Order: sequence, then C-alpha cells, then structure tokens
Amino acid sequence: QAISQVVVSRIGMAAPAMAIPPVIMNILEKKAFLKRYPFMNAPLQVGLVGSCLVFATPLCCALFPQKSSMNISSLEPEVRAQVLEKSPETKIVYFNKGL
Repeated sequence: QAISQVVVSRIGMAAPAMAIPPVIMNILEKKAFLKRYPFMNAPLQVGLVGSCLVFATPLCCALFPQKSSMNISSLEPEVRAQVLEKSPETKIVYFNKGL
C-alpha cells in the first residue's frame, strides 16, 4: 500500500515535466524568437521544467495522506515479526508516506 502510493506520487511528479516542456519547446522552435535567440533554448527548457515541478510536486504529495494506517496482517512477514516482538498486542501500524 505504501509503496504503491509513493510510486503513483513520484510518477505524477515527473510526468508533467517530461511531457509539457517538449510540446512547448516544439512550438517555440518554429517561432521566430528561438531562431533569433538560439542561446535561449536551454534557459527556456530549464524554466519550463522547473515550473512544471513547482506545481506538480505539491499536488502529487497531496494525493495521499501524509500519515496512513495499515493492518499488521498486511505487513511483510519479517516486519510483522519485528513489530509483534516489540509489541504483541499491536493490530494496526502507522507509517509516514514521506516524499
């Protein structure tokens, strides 16, 4: 559960930065601006990727709650054994999704 949430969040963070800037740069390369100022190609790409990441990162971090709970029976056997060794009466564990 936790790993799938992190995978979805991280793919969501990266996807806009990989999809939007190439489309915009393709359009801009056909315009006179980049033909006149070809040195602006790299700064524009960096700016576009940065802009995408500025908006995508907080949105994708907010898709799932920061702290979640999970039934102990859903844990991997080794982890479940460690938890039960320390606290045998535990039924639910809580985890922080992190970034």
